[in-house]
Amino acid sequence: MKKITSLSFILFLGLFLMGGCGKVDTGKDSRVLWKFKARGEITCVPIVVNNVIYVTSRDSNLYAIDSGTGKTLWKIKLKKLGGPASIVLSENVLVVVSSISPSLRQLDAGIYTIDVESGKLKWFNEKENGMYYPPMIFEGVVYLGSESFGEEKSLLAIYLETVA
Repeated sequence: MKKITSLSFILFLGLFLMGGCGKVDTGKDSRVLWKFKARGEITCVPIVVNNVIYVTSRDSNLYAIDSGTGKTLWKIKLKKLGGPASIVLSENVLVVVSSISPSLRQLDAGIYTIDVESGKLKWFNEKENGMYYPPMIFEGVVYLGSESFGEEKSLLAIYLETVA
């Protein structure tokens, strides 16, 4: 594998709910191993497991990408996915949480569980006029914040085995 000494890349600036990104140029002699192009901006921090990269896009797709080649292994369209998202993995199940994006007039959110091998949707829960916050998984339980505009604010705990 070639050593990367300098790289131009898109840096997610942490403006999670505002959808802000900025271009960072770290040099002219960059060596790009490969480039993956979705039909929309990348909307999450990618995760890499067993040489597969999982990433969401504003085109409403979750992609599984081969980390060596940049080729799409599979993709799945998720109805409420278009704004910022978070991905966690446990027990061969991806948990994808989409959030609101007021700039895109997307005021709904969703929780999805997807089989890692097949890319098939196993379960989903959509929230109108509300949002979910990034999840974490501990001992088979998915924990995430939930909020409906002007109403309920709560922490959810969902047994992964019941939605996987």
